[in-house]
Formats: sequence, structure tokens, C-alpha cells
Amino acid sequence: MAKAVNRDVPLRLGCATPAVLGYLAFAVYAWFDFVSTNHDGLANLGLIVVTAPVAVVGLVLSGGGSFALIPEGHGYLADHAIYYVPAVGCTALLLWLIGRRIERAFRSAGSAHDDSPPAGP
Repeated sequence: MAKAVNRDVPLRLGCATPAVLGYLAFAVYAWFDFVSTNHDGLANLGLIVVTAPVAVVGLVLSGGGSFALIPEGHGYLADHAIYYVPAVGCTALLLWLIGRRIERAFRSAGSAHDDSPPAGP
């Protein structure tokens, strides 16, 4: 049975969705920049900065050796793509969750401190 949809409610994106879309656009730019630069350690640094939360986990897992989350044996760009695509997805999800949490905090704070006069006749 289909659920009834209320079409009178406007679509609210909040701040989480535009932040995630902006991050994804920046991540795509960073990937194209990475592909077009020399394949050295400085190019890797750009990818690591864009995916900082996942990179921190990778550095902890590495324990001082080579970066644990970038595989080897598939070619330079493929190895980095295998790391980068899921890392961008995880970082975007984390950014969206944080944005939703902030939206909820502001929404609940706004309803608790409503100083407007009561509505009604």
C-alpha cells in the first residue's frame, strides 16, 4: 500500500546538503588536480587533506609504515582511486551527519526559546 505524501510541505535542504554538495565538488576538483600533477608525495598530500577524517584513521592503522589504506599492485592511479572514492564517501557522510546534528540542535534550541507572542484570535 502506498504511503500518502503531503505535497503542501516545502522541501527543506537545511545546511547539511549544500555543505556535502560543496565538499563533493571540491573532492572532484582535488581528484582532477591529483591526476594532472606529478606522481609524487606532494600530490598524495592533497588527497589526504581532502579526506582528513579517514586519513587520520589510516595513519593510526599504519603505525609508522606505509599508508595502510592505499593498496598496492593495481597501478598508481587505480591504487589511489581505490582509497579516494570510499574515503570521500565516508567523509561526505560524516559531514552530512554533523550538519544534521547541528540543524537539530538549532531547531530544538529555537523551539525551547520561542519568545514570540502566542498565536491565535
